[in-house]
Amino acid sequence: MAVPWAASLEQKVKDLDLQIRGLRLTEERAEAAEGQLETMEKEVSSLQQRLAQVVTDRDNVKSDLDASFARLNRVKSRLRASRKAEKKAQKLVLISEDRGFTAGFEEVIRKAHAAGIDHKLLLEEGMEDPIGRPEEPDVPPVVSSDPESEMSD
Repeated sequence: MAVPWAASLEQKVKDLDLQIRGLRLTEERAEAAEGQLETMEKEVSSLQQRLAQVVTDRDNVKSDLDASFARLNRVKSRLRASRKAEKKAQKLVLISEDRGFTAGFEEVIRKAHAAGIDHKLLLEEGMEDPIGRPEEPDVPPVVSSDPESEMSD
């Protein structure tokens, strides 16, 4: 028979051999895991870059959208103001048409003098409208050749 210590030594060698094989398998698995980790790190880095680009794009779209809404609100505001002014102008036209018939001959004379028109010539031409409009709308008002001489009378 063999020496008892030799058997225990042989057993220890076998155990060490098994441990070495286990370590080699563990090393191979660790190397494979490191390769997978590198691949995953590259994927994570790529995803982070894409995420940063998406965030930048989102911010750009948000600022464009905000600018568009601001422009839209300005246009809406101008449109409301324009509509309000149009309604006011329509009311003024209606009021002035109502008042125009009763404005009086003095106002027509004042406007004629302010425009450089001799109101006496308008009267000689047969103007009967107290508002200062000729009877034929296509006929321009008569302008005096020398408005100062007529006005000084």
